[in-house]
Formats: sequence, structure tokens, C-alpha cells
Amino acid sequence: MKRIFCRLYQYYAHDMRMQSKLIISHLLLVLIPTLVLSVFFYRNIYNLIVTSTVKSEQALCAQTADTLEATIKQISNAASSVLSNPFTDSLFTIPEKSAGSLTAGRDDIIHFRQSAAIVTGQEIISSIRIYCDDRLYQELKAYNTEDFSLFQSISSVSSTYWYGIYSSDRDRDVLLCPGLYLSPTEKKENGELAYICKIPYSDSGNASAYMAVYFSQDRIDDILQKDMTVADSAIYIINDRDTFVSASNSSLAGAYFMSQKDLAEHIESAGRFAVNKFMDEDIYIGYYTIAGTDWDMVSVLPAASLLEKGNRLVIQFVGIYLFFLILALFMALALSHSITKRLANVARQMGEVRSGKPHRLEQKTQEKDEIGNLVETYNYMTDQISQLLIDQEKAAKELQLSEFKALQAQINPHFLYNTLDMINWLSVSGKKEELSCAIQALSRFYKLTLSRKDAVSLIEQELEHVSLYVQLQNMRYEYAIDFIIDVPPELEEYTIPKLTFQPIVENSIQHGIFMKESKTGSIVITGWKEGDDIVFQVTDDGVGMDEDTLSQILSGSGKKNGGSNIGIYNTHLRMQLLYGRSYGLSYSSSPGSGTVVEIRIKANKDNGKA
Repeated sequence: MKRIFCRLYQYYAHDMRMQSKLIISHLLLVLIPTLVLSVFFYRNIYNLIVTSTVKSEQALCAQTADTLEATIKQISNAASSVLSNPFTDSLFTIPEKSAGSLTAGRDDIIHFRQSAAIVTGQEIISSIRIYCDDRLYQELKAYNTEDFSLFQSISSVSSTYWYGIYSSDRDRDVLLCPGLYLSPTEKKENGELAYICKIPYSDSGNASAYMAVYFSQDRIDDILQKDMTVADSAIYIINDRDTFVSASNSSLAGAYFMSQKDLAEHIESAGRFAVNKFMDEDIYIGYYTIAGTDWDMVSVLPAASLLEKGNRLVIQFVGIYLFFLILALFMALALSHSITKRLANVARQMGEVRSGKPHRLEQKTQEKDEIGNLVETYNYMTDQISQLLIDQEKAAKELQLSEFKALQAQINPHFLYNTLDMINWLSVSGKKEELSCAIQALSRFYKLTLSRKDAVSLIEQELEHVSLYVQLQNMRYEYAIDFIIDVPPELEEYTIPKLTFQPIVENSIQHGIFMKESKTGSIVITGWKEGDDIVFQVTDDGVGMDEDTLSQILSGSGKKNGGSNIGIYNTHLRMQLLYGRSYGLSYSSSPGSGTVVEIRIKANKDNGKA
């Protein structure tokens, strides 16, 4: 067995054609991990799906319960606002012996009716009624209007279920009524659900009147419907008398009905799901107590629906897996063919060295991978060495100019975008003078940036260039930067490498001043002549830098507040290439004390002479 394995390995590693080897390798890399994971997770995948779905349903139900609580709280607050009206006390909270007599004035009654009408204007509340003693109603009904009949006779609801509950339970103050408790007239004219409060006499617990705040059952049904994510599931609400208040599906709710007593016995606690059997069917059932009410919201998830969801997920997984398996096979075939064909060509061409001079391998397209590099290297060895020397000399001559063009291209495109965005805003705002100023500044800025092919420019032009940059930044950031240039006029006729000041000032603004809490500060450029040199200092009062950042800023590899210092590094390198190692940039800074950049260049006039 060991010998057979060794032979198979020898054949695979050394004798098999590379194309076949690559295809088999790709298939093994795709198939083996997938098969191992599938076998490992097969027994647990349905449990994972069911557990995940149940947890997701728990979270959704908790949100639904919170929404229901907020809805009932809104209705309760509306009822409290009406009951807190002083008129309520003067009209209804009176001694029982005074019942039936009107003690409030006409203006007070009208004002009370208007305040109740305002509450009725809330979206969720469909109507408000006050049921009072028949004798008092005879006087109050005159204040009802065609649009709002606030006062009603208690005898009109004496046969309702909710009135019977209040009659048998004199200690009850508030009752949330499902549609079963209301009369047909109430449901038709006022609303399918009601929040009813007892208004007692001042000297006894007997009811002087009842205030009913009616609201639509559709609102509650809509809240329950939003929680439906599993097929054949149901959500319903029951009260402490085990009466249905609302249900997402009446037939399913009836099939999976459990009383509040049964819920407490079969489920460990509110807010959790437990497995129960209904007609030999496993279901996951949980309930949530709605605070401030006698309601329980019950959610039922059939286990069969959860398994069906798992089956769909498995089918989707298998389909996606087969798709990518076929895709991987085609990619392996294309890749292996591309590799082996080119390697065979290289091997055949190099074999001709034994019989004569090698020839170049012609490539129809430029190939950048390792085999393409191999072909390029082979072709390179057959070219004349003199051509290489010419290319190297040409590259050396163009090095300085290419580095400058690279820096020129690095001017942040976001600066142009943000400036154009500001110009657009000025245009829309109708600020014509500021718009003209911004356009002229931007035009002059890029004219100075892109003009001439020389790598140097007059100091006068460079100072104008950086001034335009700061001007545009100030227009965008509400003149947050005080910019001062203190350079003697006699220095302006000397030359300096193009784009020297702008990257330094940009760093001072973006990573110095704008990192301060106030987002404001100042930048000062000073200059003087020292013998055959010219020295500039760019000083800012930004946040400064620590020693680590300071030591890396001129290395080309440092980072500053999430940005690269490559612009600073290129400026420093160009100066050293142009003037020598003793010239360029030097930084001094400490956290919280700003930054000073010293620029040292040779004092050359525009004609290149000192």
C-alpha cells in the first residue's frame, strides 16, 4: 500500500502533465473542504436554522410588544389629558346625592368639548364618548354637535359586556375592551376597540360617568402583521378573560389558542419560546406581556415551516455550490491551458540552443504574469546589450523630469472637486462677486501649476501659486486661515523648484490647523538670503508632531494623521537632486506647539546663474 501511494505521488508530482495536475488540484481544493464541512455540519444545520429563526422571531416579537405598549400608552395619555381637565371634576366628580344636576357653566362645557375634540384628532383615536347619568345627559346633549357627539346616555350602553364588567367589579377603574365587549352601534360608529375609564363620585366608589376612548382594530392588526416572517405562523392577543383582542390570522389563532393560565404553565417565562404539541404537530410558542394592559401577545411558529425554511436554504446552498464548482472547473481548464501552452513554447524554443542561435518568442499580447515575465526575460537575453545601456542612459536623463511630473499629478483631485463644488454653491446662491473671484483664483492656480515644462519657477510665481491655494481654501472654510507672506521683493527674481510651497502649506492646513478643535490658525512664510543660499521658513500654529512622526516625515514612508507624506518627500528629494545633499527641507515641531519647516535652496537667478 505504501509503495502504491509513493508511486501515485511520484506520478502526480513529477510525471503528470501540468494541465491535468492543475485541474485535479483545483477540484481537490474545492471539493475536500466543502465535503468535510458538509459532513461536520449536516446534523446541526437544521438546529442552527431553527435556533436562528426562533431568536430572530423573539427579537421581532419584542419590538412588536414595544410598539403595542407605545400605542396603548398614547391612548392612555389621551384619556388622562381629558380626565385632567378641571371641568371633569366640576361636572362629574361630585357628591352622589347631587347626581343629575348641571353645575358647570356653558363656556366651561364648550371648552371641555373642544379639548376632547382635539384629542380625537390624533391619528390612532377614532372617537371619544362620555356616558353619564340619564338626567344629566338631558342637559348635556344640547352641547353635542353634528360632527362630535361627546356626551351620551349611560342607558345606551347598559346592555354591553363592558358595562356588565364594571357593574360586577366596582373596584375596576380602567378596562381595555376588545370588540366582543362593545355594542354593535359602538363598533360601527366609534371604533372596534376601546379604552374605558370610570369617573367616580367624590364621596363613593360608584361610577358618576364613563369615558370611552375608541380606536381602530386595524391599527393593532397592522402591528401584528409586520411581525409575520414564517409561513403558517400566527400572532394573536388575548386579555385576562382569555378573549381574543386581535389576530394576524383568525383561523390559525383559533387552532393554536392557549389561555393565559396555560401559557404560564407551559412556557418558562414571558419573552421566550417553548416547544408544544397541537394535534400531533410540534410548534414553537412564546408570549409577551403588554405593560399597562391585561393583554398577552402570543406568537406561534409551526416546526414544519421552520424545517421547510431549512430545506430551502440547503437547496440554495447546493445550487450555489454547484454553480461555483462548475465555474471553478472552467477556470481551472482555462488557467492550466494558458500556463502549460506558454511553458511548452518556452521549453521548445530554449531547446533550440543546442542546435543553433536562439530566437525571440513573439507575443501577440503583453503578458504580465510569471510566465510572461519568463518570456520577456528570455527575449531580453537575445537583445543587444548596447540597447540596454541606451535605455539606462535615457532613463537617467528623464528621472528628474518624471519625478516632477509625478508630483504635479499628485495635486489632490479632492481639492479640485471641493473647489468646483464650492463654485457651484456660490453660483446657486447668486453670490456673483465671490463666484467670479473663485473662478479667477482657480484658473490662475492651475495655470501656474501646469505652465512651462521647466522644473523651476520664479519665487514670485510660487508665492502667488500658494497664495491662490490658501485663498481658495479660505473661501471654502470660511476664512479659517490667516496667511502671511514676509519675503523681501529682491528675492522674487530668484528661482525655486516648482510646487515647493503648496505641498508644505497643504500639510500645515490639513494635518496641522484642521486637526485643532477650533479648526482655525495662521501660517507665515518668511525668507532671507544667506550667502549663496536662500532660506525660507513656513511656520504654522497647528497641532504639531511627535518625535516618531517627525523622524519619518522626510523618509517617504511616514504617515501623518491618516495621510501619506509622499508629496513632502518628493519635494525634499527634488531639491537634493537639483542642488545637492545639503539642501532641501528640515522640520522642527512638538505636539501642541505648531510646526516650522525650513527650505534651503541655492540662490539662482532665472537664467540659472547665481
